[in-house]
Order: sequence, then structure tokens, then C-alpha cells
Amino acid sequence: MGKLLDRKATILLVGVDLKRNTFIHGVEEWVDIPGRMTDEHEMLYTVLPDGSQISVPSRRHCGLPWSEHFWKVDEVLVREGAMRKGKLGDAVVRVCDATKTAEVITEMLKDNPDLFTDNLL
Repeated sequence: MGKLLDRKATILLVGVDLKRNTFIHGVEEWVDIPGRMTDEHEMLYTVLPDGSQISVPSRRHCGLPWSEHFWKVDEVLVREGAMRKGKLGDAVVRVCDATKTAEVITEMLKDNPDLFTDNLL
């Protein structure tokens, strides 16, 4: 997810809402929201085209389906200029600026770490 920020990427969601924007999980991890990531690392490997492997110690997402509550920031991201909406045929399209999205959600999570729970906005 960090490479999206490094590259100042644009995230395109076609026909799905923010519940499918896994980039937001990255923001939760960077802000260190409790209960989102496993405490221990699991050793994963990236296999390069030449067959060599690079070890990638990784923490996994855990707990409740937090992404089911990502919809709560939909209008905030639009209002703050981090996301635009459009149409592609009948599909709603969301165009997210990764940098601005990370900034907006980071500030929201710092103010309210329980943002993506059942009862809070």
C-alpha cells in the first residue's frame, strides 16, 4: 500500500464502494489502530522472475470486518477533494487520490480511532 503513496497513485474503484478499498486498511495500519493487525509477523516470500525469493515478514489483518464500515468516509473524501465520483456505463466510479485519501483518513482516525466500528461516525 505504501507504494501507492510513493507513486502518488490514483485508485480507481469501478462498480464497488469504499468497502472494497483495501488501501484504507493500510492507513489503519500506519496509524496503528488497535485490533486491526496481528501482533506477530508471518514470514511470506516474494518470488522474483528468476525464481529467487525475498523474505517479507508480514502482519495480517485480523478481527472484525472493519471494511464494512469504510462507507462512512465516502462523502467526507468527496468534500475534502480526496475522491471524485463518476459513471462508467451503469457503474459508479470512485477515483481516489491516494495521498489525499491517506491524509484525510489519518486525521479522522487520530481524532476517532473507533471510526470504522458499528456505531460511530
